Amino acid sequence: MLPLIPCILLGLLLQPQLGIGQQQCPAKDFYEPVSANRILEFGQNTRHDSGSPPSFPCWFDLKLARIGQDFARKNFGHLLFAISLSLIPFGSDQQSRRIILTARRHSKSRDRLKSNLATSQQVLLWYNIDVLSPEWKRSIDHLRQIHHGVSAFVNSHEEFSLNQVQTSGEKTVYNDFKRDVEMWKAFKKDLSTVKRSYKRSHALPFNDPSKKFKLNQYTMAMALWAFTAVPILNSDNLGIRKRSEKDLQGFAHLWATIGYSLGMEEQFLFCKNPVNEWEDCKNSLKDTFNNHLLPQIFDLDAEGEIFIESNLKGTADLFPGIPPDVWLINFLEKQLGVKATNLRKQQNVASIVLGSTASWFVSDLASQAQSFQTFLNNLMISMLRLHSLKLFGDDGTNSTIVAASHFTWNIDH
Repeated sequence: MLPLIPCILLGLLLQPQLGIGQQQCPAKDFYEPVSANRILEFGQNTRHDSGSPPSFPCWFDLKLARIGQDFARKNFGHLLFAISLSLIPFGSDQQSRRIILTARRHSKSRDRLKSNLATSQQVLLWYNIDVLSPEWKRSIDHLRQIHHGVSAFVNSHEEFSLNQVQTSGEKTVYNDFKRDVEMWKAFKKDLSTVKRSYKRSHALPFNDPSKKFKLNQYTMAMALWAFTAVPILNSDNLGIRKRSEKDLQGFAHLWATIGYSLGMEEQFLFCKNPVNEWEDCKNSLKDTFNNHLLPQIFDLDAEGEIFIESNLKGTADLFPGIPPDVWLINFLEKQLGVKATNLRKQQNVASIVLGSTASWFVSDLASQAQSFQTFLNNLMISMLRLHSLKLFGDDGTNSTIVAASHFTWNIDH
C-alpha cells in the first residue's frame, strides 16, 4: 500500500518545481480539508488520481520537506515499526482492504513479499534521496503508473471478499491461512475496555450491494493516514523521544507533498501547511482515527482479522521476531492506553520472549541513546538489503534501479 522532482541541465523544467516563477497560492485556500465524518462520503465517487501535473504544489516548502527527511532518516526503524502498527486500523477499513484483496487475489506469497519489500524501499528512497533528484521523480512517476493499473483492474473485476472464499470455492493465497481465533477473542475483550466516545461516521456504505469499492481519493487518504499518523500523534510511545515540533511538522509536510505528487486532491491531504495549522493537522489525523477507523476496529469481522494477521505475519517475513499478538498488545497499550490483560494471558513463550524483547528494544531502549537508535536503523536497512538480494538480485542500494523497477504489479489472471 499504503507512496517528486528533477539539475541545471533541466533548468526550465526544474524552475517551476522549485517555486521559481510559479503562480502564488490564492489568498484564500479553496481546498478546505474534508472532515473525518465526511471523508468517505466525499471521496467515494472520486478518481484516485486528480490529474495534477508531476510538479510541486504552490504551498511546497523545500526546507521543511528536508527537515522531514532528516527526521525520517534518524528514526527509520521506529517509522517502519509505526507502519506495521498502522496495519491494524488500516486493515480494519473495509474499503481499503477490499481494494488490496481484489488487486492481489491470485498473487503468490512471494509476490506479496516482493511488494512489501519494494514499498519499504521506495519509502527509504524518499527519505534518503534529495527531494529534487531525478530518482525521486522517477519513483513517484513509476508508482503513480502502478496505481493507474491497479485502479483499472479493480474497476473491471468483481469485488473480492475473503468472507466469500469458502462458499465460492475460489482458490486464493488466503485459502490455507488460519487465523488465531483465540487471539482475536482476547483482543476484542481487551478492546471493549476502551471508552467509546467517538462519533460514528454517517456514511459507511459497506453493506450496500449497489456500492462497488474502488481506488479513489478516500482510499488514497487512508493510505496517507497509515504512513503519517502514529509518529505524529504518539511519537513518545513509539520510542521517538528526541525530536522537535519542527521535525514532526517537516515529516507531515513531506508526506502531504508525496500524497499530492501521487495524485491526491488537496482537500484530502491532512497536513499540507503544518507550521501554520499544526493543531488542525493533528486534530484531523486524530479525528480520522477516533471517528472513522476506531469504530471499524470495534466492528472487525473474520475478513478483517485474516487480512490484518496475515499482513502482520508478512511483516515478520521481512523483520523476524515480532508475532501478531505483540503488535496487537502494543497497539492496545501504547496507542490506546488500555491493558492487554486477556491477550497477555494467551501468549506463548516465544511471543513473550522474542516478541516482547523486540518491542521493548524499539519502543524503549532505542530511544535512550543515539548508538542504539543507529543500530536499529542499520539493522532494518541491512534486513531490507538481504531480502532484496534474494528477491530482486541486487541489494537495493542503486536508487535508479529501485525507483524504476523494484515496484511492480503482477497479477496471475
